[in-house]
Amino acid sequence: MIPHSCHSRFCNACGVKYAKQLAAKATSFYLDCPHRHIVFTIPEELRNWLRQDRTRLNLLFVASRNTISILT
Repeated sequence: MIPHSCHSRFCNACGVKYAKQLAAKATSFYLDCPHRHIVFTIPEELRNWLRQDRTRLNLLFVASRNTISILT
């Protein structure tokens, strides 16, 4: 059997190699510090209410911060 490689990052077999290379390259740029990446979304029911007065967004950020602080 002759091994073949398509060298495509989208291929299930070949893509693993490229994913590992990308991960190694990306970690060289990271700062050595603990961090968290959290994404939150605005429920559809609240979007119009927040659009009416953009200063209300601060309420969302304060509530999110308080929730995260309690959980950690």
